[in-house]
Amino acid sequence: MHLRIPHNDKTYDLVGEGRYLDAFEKIDDTWAIRHRTSVGDMTRVTELTLDISSIEDPPLIIPNNPESVPAKSARDQTDFSYELFASLREQS
Repeated sequence: MHLRIPHNDKTYDLVGEGRYLDAFEKIDDTWAIRHRTSVGDMTRVTELTLDISSIEDPPLIIPNNPESVPAKSARDQTDFSYELFASLREQS
């Protein structure tokens, strides 16, 4: 995602990367996402130092599932994907 944020007479670019971990469910022969968790893997904030007055700001990004709290990324078994994959194994 990318957001352009004005703050105290300066402008900042907020860039983030992440992924969705979805739990699927089959209902009446149709697969659908039962629950979605957003995992944030990287965030970077930089001050914008060039004139952008002629560039249109990007729209704000709205999460697909605002009821679900985003999960933090981890490179071990505390990452939410382990919980999701464990629940999938339990269902099969």
